[in-house]
Amino acid sequence: MKGIHSIVFAVLIVTGSLAGCLGSEEEDNSEYETQIADLEKQLDEKNSTIESFQTQMSSYEATIDGLEDAISDAADYISNLEEGLIQEEAYRNSLLLMLEDSNNSNAELQALLENSNNTILNLQNSLAENQSLLSQASSIIADLVSGWDSTNVTLDSYLLEWGSTNSTLDSYLSGWNSTNSTIDSYLAGWGSTNSTVSDLLQQIIELEASLVDCDTASTVLHDGECVSRNSIWGMIPFENGANVSIGQSYRGGFTHQDDSMYSVDFFMSEGTPVVAYKAGKIRSIKEDSNINCIDEGISIENCTHGNYVVIDHGDFSFSYYLHLQQYSVDVEVGQSVGAGHQIGKIGNTGYSTEAHLHLEISNGFGNGDSIMILFEELRNISDGIPFAGLNVISQNTNTTLTSSIDYSSCPHDLFYFRGVVLTSDIPCSVAELDQAYLLTGKVLMENHYLSIGIYESSSQSWNYTLVQTNSTGHFSTNIHWYSNDHSNYSYIMLSIVDPSGQYYDGWWTSVWIKIN
Repeated sequence: MKGIHSIVFAVLIVTGSLAGCLGSEEEDNSEYETQIADLEKQLDEKNSTIESFQTQMSSYEATIDGLEDAISDAADYISNLEEGLIQEEAYRNSLLLMLEDSNNSNAELQALLENSNNTILNLQNSLAENQSLLSQASSIIADLVSGWDSTNVTLDSYLLEWGSTNSTLDSYLSGWNSTNSTIDSYLAGWGSTNSTVSDLLQQIIELEASLVDCDTASTVLHDGECVSRNSIWGMIPFENGANVSIGQSYRGGFTHQDDSMYSVDFFMSEGTPVVAYKAGKIRSIKEDSNINCIDEGISIENCTHGNYVVIDHGDFSFSYYLHLQQYSVDVEVGQSVGAGHQIGKIGNTGYSTEAHLHLEISNGFGNGDSIMILFEELRNISDGIPFAGLNVISQNTNTTLTSSIDYSSCPHDLFYFRGVVLTSDIPCSVAELDQAYLLTGKVLMENHYLSIGIYESSSQSWNYTLVQTNSTGHFSTNIHWYSNDHSNYSYIMLSIVDPSGQYYDGWWTSVWIKIN
């Protein structure tokens, strides 16, 4: 601004000087006027420049004001960041402390895990060694039993000779004493071996108990966890992805009692595909009925009109799929199917209040004892247990079998409760007419016989056969279902009996056999 004032002042001085000059020398006025005009022009240009500078200054002042506001906001933001940084550093420090504690805990856990793994490895090695010793002991027992049988034959030969000759009594007594001495040596060896086996078995039981805390008397190990022996795992019996609604379940007040205690009802639309809950072999089918017993006023005791499929799973368990739609069965008797294979469709036949599937799993005793069904889809929801009102998505994919499945044979301890142990496989589901089946095993008391009870459907009566056992209680014979005596079904019952031939009536726990 000082420069501008100086310029104006200079112009005024020059103007005054020029005025004085003009007063004295008029002849030079034109030259001065030209200079004045030039100066006025320069003055206008300077004024214009001044105005431009003033405009720029106003703009700069506005920009400065905006920058000052931005600087103030930035200062506030930086202050907030500094406070946040302090908090984050404190949080990080707490996390570091937690991490340090966690690392210490992890180290302790890893040490415990390593010790546990070493213990398990040692136990497994010890178990393998004991199993090897048990195998050797079993071989010794077999040799002793063989020797005992040989000795028994020697006794029989002595007795035969006694009855057919008149040799002196002293010679027989001498032979008897010699043989008896041999028997005593075998029995002594047997007692020693049996004691060793008992010790080994006890060690194995203790080792297994230390590896898995599982009460083997009432539970069994399944996928690393203990489950009841009276339960069985499978898949929801509907196609993968189906949204399934569970109605009446275990001990349902309407019909799920007694032999059907652990049945499960699935309420779905009629015509919904039904699939196998587990791999098995088709034992029975019915699909020709369109009768609903409730609509027709037929009592549940007299209702035989429901369509069904029965699958034998090869382990003495059988699944029943009831109330199926007429002519919807997609399988044939004798066909092996995998889990997820379609077997029929939802219907409303038989004793049924509405369209649904009644699923029941049972063993082969009598009318069948209901077995608790556990579903894999519910493993993490309810430990596999279905309950009324539950909706669940089926994960039952169609599984292709690589080989066929056999009908169930009787488990070797099936008749243990009747004093009989089996060592051969006999039919426990389906039998062929006029075919011989080898039956071997042992009764659990000396000087007792085996009683074989087979129900003859043609005469509707039981036929009992007594089989003599050897001195160790072992037996070997053949059983048949003759075409003259049987039509389409039978029952079988094995029991220990005393020498008088008395048998124990246990037909209600006998095994139902389908006859082909």
